[in-house]
Amino acid sequence: MLEYTFGIIASLFSMISFLPQVIHIYRKRSSQNISLGTYSLLTTASTIWFFYGHLIDNIPVMLTNFVIGCLCVSVIIAKLMFK
Repeated sequence: MLEYTFGIIASLFSMISFLPQVIHIYRKRSSQNISLGTYSLLTTASTIWFFYGHLIDNIPVMLTNFVIGCLCVSVIIAKLMFK
């Protein structure tokens, strides 16, 4: 049970960690110092983790990486919109 609790807490922090960047970009309407390559790799990694979660039938892994992937994609979209 303790490992599960730590996993949930780690997942929440992982998902939340992307929010300040997303909020900052959309508020400032600027993505000048954001690396497109970094967020492309993060999106790829979270997609692979999502499918891995599907293969091992682990919903928390799938959910965490789905949310992270969506946040990364929103940064990529903002990067392309707010040059």
